[in-house]
Amino acid sequence: MVVKVLILIAAILSMAAFSPGQIKKPEPPAVKVPFEKSLQAVLVTTANWDAVQGKARLFERKNETAKWKAVSDEFPVVVGKNGLAPVLSQVADSIVPHGYSGKTSDGKLEGDGRSPSGFFPLTTTFGTSDVGSKLPFTKLEEFTECVDDVNSRWYNKIVNRMQVGIFDWKSSEKMAEVVPQYDLGVFVAYNS
Repeated sequence: MVVKVLILIAAILSMAAFSPGQIKKPEPPAVKVPFEKSLQAVLVTTANWDAVQGKARLFERKNETAKWKAVSDEFPVVVGKNGLAPVLSQVADSIVPHGYSGKTSDGKLEGDGRSPSGFFPLTTTFGTSDVGSKLPFTKLEEFTECVDDVNSRWYNKIVNRMQVGIFDWKSSEKMAEVVPQYDLGVFVAYNS
């Protein structure tokens, strides 16, 4: 009898070890409209590369050849905890923008605490409550994380730790803990 129970337990454990379980695959990136075809834009400015606080303003145009027009007043924003960094692939001939104090060969690097500067699509919103954006919204909860481990299949994705199944990251930002900065945010699809 004991032998049968041990064999049954061994069989169950071996099935569990080889079962795909709750491994889920990340969703494909949202469709990104090239900036040249965009009809809406958000312009973020800061006093300098190291400034954390800045201002943003919304712009629109009627078609791809029309001039951009401001459609909002400026409003306060925060960028990376160490300011901004240029994305050299978007800078002609790798010329670093005026006043950037970082290494010219590096530009934006994962983990530098800087937000990328350049032209990027805005794909989703997140925060403590939905303000009615037309973009998809993620409500921040206790287990909402943005994965910053470049070796993870979830890299640069906002996920709920309890819903992804087996997680494979060693580093992430616990988003619900970043208040009030993340009361309302927009995901910048820089390298997703």
